[in-house]
Amino acid sequence: MITIRFSGRQPSPRQTQIGMETDQRADTLRFLLPQVTDEQCAQLMLILPDGTADELQIREGMAALPARILEIPGRSRAWVEILGLNDTVAWNSEIFYLDIGDLPPISERTEQQYPTAIQEALAACVKAEGYYQASLQAASIILASTGLMAITEENGALVIDKGLLTSPNGYRIAVKNGFTGTEEEWLAEVDLVAGHASSVNKCTQTAALAKEKADAAMEAAQHAQASADAAQTQLDGLAKKETLTVPAASWQGAIAPFTATVNCQIAEADNVLIVGTGGDLTKAQYKALSSARILCTGQQQGKITLKAYGIKPEEAITVNVLGVDI
Repeated sequence: MITIRFSGRQPSPRQTQIGMETDQRADTLRFLLPQVTDEQCAQLMLILPDGTADELQIREGMAALPARILEIPGRSRAWVEILGLNDTVAWNSEIFYLDIGDLPPISERTEQQYPTAIQEALAACVKAEGYYQASLQAASIILASTGLMAITEENGALVIDKGLLTSPNGYRIAVKNGFTGTEEEWLAEVDLVAGHASSVNKCTQTAALAKEKADAAMEAAQHAQASADAAQTQLDGLAKKETLTVPAASWQGAIAPFTATVNCQIAEADNVLIVGTGGDLTKAQYKALSSARILCTGQQQGKITLKAYGIKPEEAITVNVLGVDI
């Protein structure tokens, strides 16, 4: 409960936080007012952050804040009036301010960066695989162009049997396959191509290392995605939402506050419940809900108790209930 005092017409505090959007942390304001006689009444005047105005009756120094006040984050301008006969203003305070904070984004997912990481890892894999295949093709072209067919591949590396190629049989095989130079030229060509193969092998080793790193990046991104999904699953388990319809016949009592107890599947004895307007309301439904000034005042397993501090609802009212386990 928040208490506002007055020194003359000046309020203290002049600015106060009355809660966060829809949390209903501060449902009552207490005012230490000048003497109010039996012929007079006091009321709290409000200009809300969205530009609409409202007024709340102050009874025995207390003003109950309806849920709709707490649904509009921002700063409201407020003052107190004491009215006499014919609603003439006998006294009014200076303006003070009531602040309602924004509701934190409880459903915002933090892993939005991870799909990008996975895409980058996939691109790195494709790029590395491309380098790898291109290096093998380049080596094949070099060897084919010289008629050197004694080549094997082991774990992505090209292996040339130089002993075979430098033997007399190797030279004869090369000539048979189209080589037209001398044996000395053939041996020089073998050394040259062996050097090409060494360069190609370095290229393939570099490509293989790049692919290995890309695979590691992919695995890290997948772990991050799995952790984010687990966090979202846990968050989904903490917060639940239910839409309730409160029939007009549910409200009990001859005078305000009227009480209605309704079934609510997500209600527990110790979880936090936030009650707000439900769905798309017609103008008549919104007017009825605003006039009722409904607050959630009690809860138990499977049920909640609502109180209407204003006009008793004469038609069914729809509300949204958000339950959070803490």
